Amino acid sequence: FEIIAQLKGIGNLAILNPPKLTNMEGWKLISKSKTDLGDARKSIKGIAEFIYLLQPDLSKTSTPPAQTPGVEFSYLDPEDIVYRSMKVPGKLINVTKTNTATKGSPDDSSDSLYQADDIISDPKNYQTPWYKKLLTLPLWLIYLIPAVIIGNIGIRKTRDYLRTKKLQNTESSIKKQALRDLTNADDNFLKSAGNFIERWIDTEKHPKAKEILKLRDNTCFKPDQPSDISKERRQKILTILTKISLCLLFCFSINNLHADLAAAKADYTNKQYPRAITHFLAVDGAEKNPDILFNIGVCYAKSNDHGHAALYYRRALKLQPDHTSASKNLSILEKNHDSITKESLDDLEHFVSAIPRGVYRHTLLFSVAMIIALIMVFIYQKPRGWKKKLTIIASILTPILLALSAYGYFTHPHKDTSDLKQYLITNNTSLRTQPLSISPTEAEAPLASLCHLIAKRGAYSYIILADGSRGWVKNDILVKL
Repeated sequence: FEIIAQLKGIGNLAILNPPKLTNMEGWKLISKSKTDLGDARKSIKGIAEFIYLLQPDLSKTSTPPAQTPGVEFSYLDPEDIVYRSMKVPGKLINVTKTNTATKGSPDDSSDSLYQADDIISDPKNYQTPWYKKLLTLPLWLIYLIPAVIIGNIGIRKTRDYLRTKKLQNTESSIKKQALRDLTNADDNFLKSAGNFIERWIDTEKHPKAKEILKLRDNTCFKPDQPSDISKERRQKILTILTKISLCLLFCFSINNLHADLAAAKADYTNKQYPRAITHFLAVDGAEKNPDILFNIGVCYAKSNDHGHAALYYRRALKLQPDHTSASKNLSILEKNHDSITKESLDDLEHFVSAIPRGVYRHTLLFSVAMIIALIMVFIYQKPRGWKKKLTIIASILTPILLALSAYGYFTHPHKDTSDLKQYLITNNTSLRTQPLSISPTEAEAPLASLCHLIAKRGAYSYIILADGSRGWVKNDILVKL
């Protein structure tokens, strides 16, 4: 059993002694060692890593320990000049039975390394909830509040209404319009009904529609037969076609969604993962369906391309943050590959970083605009009654909002990367000091790590990882999220 302890910070990393192990009952320490810092020993900032090799001590009991030892590290706080201790408690040990895979089989790394969720056999047609759509509205909309106040003062009672309606000439809307036209048809109703059926309805699946076609042929194309029908017969035909049309409109998106799913699932079952990926990508609207994106990630994981698997898990979570299977598989993948995805933040920084820096910027500008608007209200409108009370309350809250948003904007942990595009590393690589293959290595970047692109030069990109490490990597291992 191996325990790895990493200490990150500023100090004499090169001469640190290994942290103390606690709760050693049931364990025997075999060895402990420290990773060679190499050139980094000259720096006072970095990471020191210690490795402990343990084995269960069964000399006193036959039951293996149920918990790993903890780690305790004491250090001097230079600000308060006192010694402090950091303690990491031990973790419970869960023993699970795993199937023994044949050595060299293509699924070794996917099945024996971790137990991740399998593909979703029946992906749903995902629709973004209305309350999440509100979160995607542009932040500049908050400026409408002070703009309305200032505009009301300057223009007085003038109001501008802007109404836009996007007409999408989709197949479903054409079907609905054709059905409405048929309902309003006065002359040659049977011919219009027959044309509607021949264009939109599969008569093999709907025998009643075939009967209407026979009625049309026997009535409209024989000179000795009257072409008019009774109102009751007309209404019955309209009822039948309406029910069939509603079924067609409901099934339209589902049929598109499952067009290539059968082939994709068959290829997945036969372990033809590249072909399964191709079929999943061919599904209509695949890029906007979190279940399909998750399935593509599973296929990449089964193909041992864990970098692209993480990419599609993240794309699925971007559409649906509560996608349980994508979150689980991504967590397992990142843990197995020691991916760098999070930076070390204190509690206050975590709190501030929960809101994007752009939100703080827009709130800051909004507060300034509101202060200007409130000043104009007091000067020009001289509010009375409840309007005056509301204006006073806004005058008290707006400066507080201004101060909080200014603090969040200027102290945000991501202020260096907020304007940079985020990428994902799809393969293990080294961070180099120069955009050359022969340049020295700064650090290692595991696959599925998150980074931000700073600059490009030829075939190399200069990036910054979530932990603050910087360096040059090749362009072909970066994929934009």
